[in-house]
This record gives sequence, C-alpha cells and structure tokens, in this order.
Amino acid sequence: MVDRLAPWVLAAFFLIGLAVSGLARAEQVTIQVQSEGPSYTLQADRITALGDKELYWGRGHVRLTQGTDVITGDDIRFLARDKTAEIRGNVSVTSPDIRIQCQRMVVNLEQRVGKIYEGRIFFAANHYYLSGDEIEKTGPETFFLTTGSATSCDGPDPAWALTGRDITVRNEGYARARDVTFQTRYAPAMYLPWIQVPVKSRRQSGLLIPQVTDSSRDGFTFTQPVYWAFSDSKDATLYLKHMVKRGAEATIEFRFNDWGGRGTFLFSYLDDQDAPSYYFPRPGRSDDLEERYWLRGKADLRTEGGFDVRLDIDYASDPKYIEEFEDSLTGYGASRRQLEREFSRDLADPLNMLRKSTLQAVRPINNMVFSADMEYTQNLKDPDNLDIIQRLPRLGLDYHRRQLRDTPFFLTMGSEYTYFARRTNDESTLTEEGHRLDVHPRLHLPVKLGPYLDFESSVGGRVTAYLPHGMEPDPTQSRDLDLNHRFFSRELYDLKMELSTSVGRVYQLGWDRIPAVKHRIRPEITYSYLPEVDQSDFPYWDSDDRIQPESRIRYGLSNYLVAKRLQPDNRPRTILAANGHWLPETEKRPEYQYQEFFRFGVYRSYDFVEASRALEERSPTRDRDFHRPHSAWETDLELGFQPYFWLLARSGWDTYTESFTDHTISASVADQRGDSLTTTYELHLEPFREIDREYYEYEEIRGVAKLVLNEEWSIEYEKDYSLLTNTEIESVLSVNYTPQCWGLRLEYSEKPDDRSIALYLNLLGLGEMGPWSHRTQERTTTDTTDEVVEEN
Repeated sequence: MVDRLAPWVLAAFFLIGLAVSGLARAEQVTIQVQSEGPSYTLQADRITALGDKELYWGRGHVRLTQGTDVITGDDIRFLARDKTAEIRGNVSVTSPDIRIQCQRMVVNLEQRVGKIYEGRIFFAANHYYLSGDEIEKTGPETFFLTTGSATSCDGPDPAWALTGRDITVRNEGYARARDVTFQTRYAPAMYLPWIQVPVKSRRQSGLLIPQVTDSSRDGFTFTQPVYWAFSDSKDATLYLKHMVKRGAEATIEFRFNDWGGRGTFLFSYLDDQDAPSYYFPRPGRSDDLEERYWLRGKADLRTEGGFDVRLDIDYASDPKYIEEFEDSLTGYGASRRQLEREFSRDLADPLNMLRKSTLQAVRPINNMVFSADMEYTQNLKDPDNLDIIQRLPRLGLDYHRRQLRDTPFFLTMGSEYTYFARRTNDESTLTEEGHRLDVHPRLHLPVKLGPYLDFESSVGGRVTAYLPHGMEPDPTQSRDLDLNHRFFSRELYDLKMELSTSVGRVYQLGWDRIPAVKHRIRPEITYSYLPEVDQSDFPYWDSDDRIQPESRIRYGLSNYLVAKRLQPDNRPRTILAANGHWLPETEKRPEYQYQEFFRFGVYRSYDFVEASRALEERSPTRDRDFHRPHSAWETDLELGFQPYFWLLARSGWDTYTESFTDHTISASVADQRGDSLTTTYELHLEPFREIDREYYEYEEIRGVAKLVLNEEWSIEYEKDYSLLTNTEIESVLSVNYTPQCWGLRLEYSEKPDDRSIALYLNLLGLGEMGPWSHRTQERTTTDTTDEVVEEN
C-alpha cells in the first residue's frame, strides 16, 4: 500500500513546490535606488540593505533596470554610491546595442567599465558574437580579451569562428586581433598573424574582400578593393587589379549622398600590355588599343530652385573595352546592375557603338514643365567623332492639358529649342551648327455622344524655325541651297479624332477572399491626319526635320479584369517608435483592395498614305515593291497573380506573309518555398528587308530556374539560346549552400568562346570571398566593325 502511495506523495510535494515557487515570485521585492544621476530599479526575491542603504544585496531572480538597460542574474551586490555591481549566476545584460550572457560580471554602471567572466557578447547591429573566459569592458563601447573568439553564427557550436589573442573590439568600429586562426567546426583552416574586421553598421574605411581569377586570356588576376569613407555622406572604393598577361588596371568608384541628391560614378583605366587591334571603317585607320578607359555613372539631384537634375555619363576609349571585361568585378555587368538598382536607369548595351552622356534638369511651373538638357554622343567606331550630332543644349516647355476658362476646349502645347553641332572634317575645326525652335500647340474638344460614347477631336499647329551655319547643301537635292545664316520656317497642321466607349459588369463570386470581379471592355478608334509638305529646303538634323505625311486609322479593343480582394490581415498595424518600442497604429487598413490581374488588347491600323503611294521599280530594301497599308495585328496580354504567377505576351501578326513578325512572351511562376521558373521568348523578323537583314532579326529564348531543396541548399540554372542561329549565347549553373552564418556558391558558366568555373565563399559579417575561378577562353587579337551592333 505504501509503495502505491509513494508516487502520489512525491507528485503532491512537487506541485506544492511549484506553488510555493510561484508565490515567492509573486511576492518579489522592488525598490528604487536613488543616487546622483539616474535612478535604478532593483527587483529580487529577497533584498537586504546594508550600511545605511549604501549596499544592497539581492538574491533570487535578480533584475536591475536603468532606462532601456536590464541586468538579470541569481545574485547581486549593488553599491549605490559608486554605482558598482557584482552579479553572479546566469547573468544576462540586455541593451539596444548589445546583449551579454555570462556567469559573473563586475561592472561600474556609470562609467560602463568592468569585467565579464565566461561570457558571450552579441552585437545586434552586425550579428556578431564575441566569446572569452575573461572579457574586460574598457569603456562604454570597447572590449579587450587576452584570448577569445568571434563569429556571426548562432548557437553554441558555430560553423566558423576567428580565434586569437590580444583582441580589442570597439562597437560600431573595428575588431583587431593577433595570431588569428580561422576555425571551422571540424578543423582550423587558415592562420593570419594579424586581422582587422569591422564591427559596425556604419561605414568604415579599410580593405575589402579581394577577388582571385584565372583565365587564358588575362592570366592570373588579383583584385584588391580599398574602401574609403571620408565623410558621412561621401565614400569611394579603389579597385586595384593586376592581370599577369594584361597589366595593371585601376578603377575608382565615387559615391555621394549630399548636395541635394545622390550619385555614383566609376572610372577604369588599363595600360594594356597585350592590347587587341581594331580596324576602323575609314581606310587606313587602325589602332592598337593600349591606353584604355571607361567613365560611367549617374546622379539625381534637387536644387534649391526646385529643379530635378539627372546626370548620366558613359564615355569609353575604344569599341572593345566595355565588352572585353564585361564579367569582371568592375565590368559592365556589375556596373549596370548597381546603377540600375540605385537609379532605375540602364546603361547602353556593351555592343552599342554610340555612347551617350546627358545632363537634364526639369522643373514644374504651375501647369507647365520646363526642361533643359545637354546631350553628347560618342561614336566609338570613329576616334574623331565625325558626323555625330550633338545637342548642346535643348530647352523644352510643355503645357499640360487644361480647360480654357468656361469653354468646352482644352489646350496642350509642346515647345522645344535645340542647338545642334557636329564635326564634318577631321583636318580642321569646321563644324555644322544651327538653331531650331519648334512650337506645337493643340486644341482639344471632348464631347459625350449619348450615355456610352466618348468622342474627342483635336487640331494642332506646328511652327518650326531654323537658323543654320556652316551646313553644306543636301546632296540628294538637284539644286544648291544656301544654308548659311539664313532664316527658315516650316508650318504644319495635324488633325486627330478619337472615338471610344467603356462598358463593364461586376460578377459576384461569393468567395471569402475574392467576393467580386469586374470586367471592363474598352473599344476605341483613332484617326490622325497630317498633310504632305515639301521640307527639302530645310536643314536636316534628325527625324523631326522630315515629318512624313500621315493619314491613318487605328482601331482596337481592350479587356480588363479587376478583383476585389479582402485584405489578408485587417487587424490594426503596429509601428516602431523612435525609442524602439512597438506601438499600435490608429490608422486601420482598408477592408478591401482592388487589383487588376488581367489585361488583353488587340489593335491594328490602316495607312491611307501607304495605300496610295507610287510604287518603285526597285526598293532599296527589297526586290519587289508593293503596297502594305495594313499594319500587323498587335496583341497585348498581361496576367498576374503576384507573387506566384505572372505572364506578359506581346505579338505582331503580319497578314501579308501570314506569319508572326514580333513576339515577346515572358512567364514566371513561384511558390512560397522560393522555387521559381522564368522563361522569356523574343522574336523579331524583317520579312520585307533584303539588305542587312541579319543585323535586325533575332529569335532568342531565355530561362532562369531556381530549385530550393531545403533551407540551406538551392540550385539555379540560367540559359540564353539563339533559335535563329541555333547557337548557345550563355548558360550559367550554380549550386548554393547557405546555412545561417555562411554560404558557398559553385558557379559554372559557358559562352561560345569562354568557359569558367568559380567558387564563392560568403561569411556573414565579413562579406563574400572570391571568386576563385579558372577560365579557358579563345581570344581574337583583331576585330572589325562588322561584328558590332550600332543603334542610332
């Protein structure tokens, strides 16, 4: 009987013990320790005051609080006069910047100095852990360890750590150590006599992770970046690269977030020891490309006068430099991704021979927008940059649509002044230059035809004035025209009529998340007319100087589907206050959101001018000339359920050849794990062109697939293939291993003349190391202009 009762008796004593413990916790003692300076709150199961309340001894579930700093432990002795405390047993310190766990700590709370025994410090801003048997806190933000270790890995058994001696650490500064060993979980991997790493979230000057590569073209290559933060708003990175077969290259990258905006600019210079040769189009011109450089960058600024300023620079030494080092650490690929990410503006294609640099300023003025810009174009195929038009400057004033007082008319206007210049002779400074003023107002009259039809007619007048200098007569004209210091003016008018309607219906689905969907249909038809005017007597700078006659009707139909979606979480949101505490937000989310998830349109036009055009015996671009007034059928489809599915399809169907001439189809699917697949197909054909067709036609398919095997392993594969030539453009396969505090990426890439394999090591807090790579590449030492693409 006693044996049967024993377990129940033990259980009863256990429950009674828990209850007594809970009562003890509930009856904790709390006192306010007042002293010169800040006050402290001390809590414990038992607190004893000694020496006229100069010394407090707390035992059991100790908690000492001052502001946002909290110290907990099993036992504390707190000297109020000196603000010194000794805490023992399961000690934990929590503050906004760091967290400390140790077995014993002696600290002066006012001066924030002391010693930590068997401790581990966590720097939250950088996700760093610092561990040691004895850690001396030498200041509010500084520490010293005779021996210790540092890592960014969570858990008691880190995957990697840096161990060393004479370690000094300054929070938001640097960690320095001697006799450092890079220790993996299983064995030491590297020894360094001295190391310095940043332990900060703010920027700090110093050496960055180097890059090591190898290729048959460049030889062994070592790149060392040096970072310099010379102010809170400006910094620079100097990339020093040495290629065994090519020589030394230096790149300076300058960034600023000041002067009313931000900007990033890069300049690369290479004294090429194995330079390729390039044959320019003009006979007898060839250069060995030895001194090579490339300046690129962008900036966005806002002036005190209210101007939004954009600066884009793209200037290179030769046609091959950008393309040849496209995949380097500071090459075209990295520069393009960085600038597009920061400024949402792209760099020109590396094969584009025309590199444009622009400076643009825009300012709204009431209902108008004033713009001023300068554009300089560099032709890499011509060192003398002959016959390239420069616009220095261009001034524009656009008047937005606005109703004319109490009338039913609306007015819009575009106006532009441009100064043009171009060199025409490499043996002198002779240039062609001229001024052009173009003013184009338009009067609109919208009318409602019944309850469903919208009709708008508009008439525009266009006046263009020219004042050229140094221009030679147009060789295509039979008579000679004096284009020097003569004033010319051109007057045009144009008409436009638009008829459209919009009908829709709401379908009540009754679903919980999507209760309703609205379908809207918009048919529209537009007619535009511009009479034929002889413009052969006027100077020619660009296509705006030879405006073609137009009599065209365009018609189409658009469909839209809009879903009424219930917000996934309509509870009040919380916001992070300045003191770091989460507070409820009084503003409530809208109950529903409306999302357009489907759009489809089909359009076509008929050109009356083309239908009545006189046929030529032989067209410059095709063997047989015939009328083609009907444009291709244009279709536009977009379907999206972000972030899981997205589809975009644009196509052109030519009825004369009964085939597609244009395709852009892109689809992307993803799941919550992170798996994704994106495929893009592009087609462009020139069925009526006989000359240089191969430079304009392309058919390519690109695919990017990512497979997440688990939380640590993933595989990515990217392939770009030309269906027109049945050749592979590029393929990249990478295997990624990303545990909590480090990662490995093994990447294999293949191009028609380049194969490489690279290994990247990423350590959380230290950065990415690599690539360690080997490349086998065939390189041609000469090049011709037939192998590049020029865009006008």
